[in-house]
Amino acid sequence: MIKKLVLGLAVFSSLSCAISLNEALKLGLQYNTDVLSQKLNTKISEEKKKEAFGKFLPNMDLNANTNVGNVLAIPEDKTSFIFQKGHFSQWFFNLEQPIFSMPIFYNYKISKDELKAQKYLLTGIKTDVKIDIYDTYINALVLKHIIKVDKKEIKDFKRHLYNTKQMYKQGLVALKDILQTKVKLNQAKEKLAKDQGDYKIALQQLSNLIGKNVNNVQGTGIISNPLSNYSLKDLINIALKNRVILKYGKSMIQKAKDYEALARSAYLPTAYVQARYGYSDEIPGIPYYQDLLSAGLSWKMFSGLQRFHKIHQAFLAFKKSNVEYKNLENKIKLQVTSAYEQLITSEKDIALAHSELRDAKEHYKIASEKYKVGLGTNTDVMDAEDYLTQARTDVVKSKYYYVLSVYKLIEVVAYEQK
Repeated sequence: MIKKLVLGLAVFSSLSCAISLNEALKLGLQYNTDVLSQKLNTKISEEKKKEAFGKFLPNMDLNANTNVGNVLAIPEDKTSFIFQKGHFSQWFFNLEQPIFSMPIFYNYKISKDELKAQKYLLTGIKTDVKIDIYDTYINALVLKHIIKVDKKEIKDFKRHLYNTKQMYKQGLVALKDILQTKVKLNQAKEKLAKDQGDYKIALQQLSNLIGKNVNNVQGTGIISNPLSNYSLKDLINIALKNRVILKYGKSMIQKAKDYEALARSAYLPTAYVQARYGYSDEIPGIPYYQDLLSAGLSWKMFSGLQRFHKIHQAFLAFKKSNVEYKNLENKIKLQVTSAYEQLITSEKDIALAHSELRDAKEHYKIASEKYKVGLGTNTDVMDAEDYLTQARTDVVKSKYYYVLSVYKLIEVVAYEQK
């Protein structure tokens, strides 16, 4: 009890402060509504399998009744022969055991296929949820750092506005420079407000994904790419081998094949044995007990063209499942290719962004110094500040989008999928 309380306080504390990526993933796989829904679908399939197995077991039923009515008799020469009492009771117990029934067998096999498919689908949904959490978390993290960039920009504009006002008092610059700087400052404040709103939206999206309220996200460092030695072709082959969603597709093909076999089994006979025991005092003065053991064979020889068309529908469904499996393969190939190319691009962007930032800082420094000595314009300073802000933003994006690309590639390849 104490351990549970401590754990609950720890989780609450982490959520009320800042949540880490690992915590978000753990909570998402536990509380995400898509995951919870699929877990229930899996449990339903388990119950359906048990229900289907129950059809192999004997059926037992008890029927007891009491009856009140007119006495039934045959009139003859002013006398009556009574063959049914006006009031009588009876009960019967029946036991029936199927011996041969292919529909029962295939229904059970289909339920096994369905359960297996739902388990595979659960793993597939978890993969999709993890990718969504990575995406949403990193985007929230990017926005969090862009807000810091916005604040730096506002700080720079405030400092420049102060310097411009001092220069205006000395008659070194025109009033339009002050007004221009104020406009840029207000635009920077507007951008900050927008990014803060977008950050709150991203946190709400993350909260929806993991099923818990999130108020802040922690940072995450640069991670190494464990798949750096693999070519795109190798990664696609690994994904086609490992992705559980393809196992789901294959199980759906098997399920469709079993449905076709089930439809064909309607042409086969069914056999059963039945035991019956009962009592009735329906005939006056002659109460009786009944013992009956019988074996039966049922074979529907012809039922129009219904069974033929049902088999053809099942065959078409089987072909459709093969097409859908091929579609799954194509989607996985596209996912891997997209993640791979994004990772290559993001690797290049990191170096370019840092180079861009160094140049932007130098450009801003030169533009500011020239403006102070009357060799440059205020527009040059404003443009240099815009370049600097964009460079700072690009550094943030390149860093975290690289991390996101690595995580996505690991997931779509199923590198760590169990």
